[in-house]
Amino acid sequence: MRSYNVLPTLIRLGARGDYIVEMREETRRGLKLGKYALVAHEFLGHEGTIKFVAYGRVLIDNSLEEDCVKIDQTLRDAVRLSVGDKVALYRLQLSITQRTILFLRRLFSARSIWAYVYQAYPRDMEKNICRLSPEAREVLGVSQGDWLRLESVFLDESNACYRSRVITLRAFDLSADEVKQTRQDAQKIAQELVARSDELKKFERHQLPFSRIDKEARVNLASEGNEIELLQPAKISPNIWYLIKNRVQFYIVSLFLALVGTIITFSEFSWTVGIIVLAVAIVILTIGVYLDIKSKVS
Repeated sequence: MRSYNVLPTLIRLGARGDYIVEMREETRRGLKLGKYALVAHEFLGHEGTIKFVAYGRVLIDNSLEEDCVKIDQTLRDAVRLSVGDKVALYRLQLSITQRTILFLRRLFSARSIWAYVYQAYPRDMEKNICRLSPEAREVLGVSQGDWLRLESVFLDESNACYRSRVITLRAFDLSADEVKQTRQDAQKIAQELVARSDELKKFERHQLPFSRIDKEARVNLASEGNEIELLQPAKISPNIWYLIKNRVQFYIVSLFLALVGTIITFSEFSWTVGIIVLAVAIVILTIGVYLDIKSKVS
């Protein structure tokens, strides 16, 4: 597989909440990429090669050299890449449902983060909880108890392609002491994973938030019969369906009360007037829900 020199992104026009990978159009065509590209980086471990994978949206920059790509810093941190490193790119297979969710995320310009997976505390086992630092949760625009969407990428060996798995968990905070302890524990695991000291330094230089999730969640984020390994990256974003449902419920109550009040003001009820009022109310409802959610997560 051909590798490419890694450069930093500078102007991120067209990102709209996504992390991006910029390349030449001929590179995209040659790799048969769709709208998204999977970024893969390998380390030499004590027990063999360790591969880290994440994905970003493809943007075209034909001014790049043929052997170069530009990658956002967050994606570089997710797979432990530095500017000047070599990286392999692959196609990401997405289902119709996954494409729909990605479309909704871009429609709302919803923020997302990549976070390193770590094991949950015993108190959080079997509770559908994802614990993040308060800063990471606030970046996503969600409150404690809101539903999050966690996504990982894995190699589907039977079909020889990369796919993604998605789960939903509720967001809760890690305390400052827990964030510090998690990072210290992760450094110990990194020392056990990475074989060479120079690669260990490079490994530890990249820092993203941690997401503490239980074993069931880690299994559900991996390919069949496996478990996503600790310190692998997972993409976390607000659960747009959950936010739409919540806001629609709120607005429907307001809409119902407004319709009742409007109809009462007419001395003689007219079906024509009622239909017009309903149509206007639905348009206002749709705009209100969109702007409300967008202001929260974009």
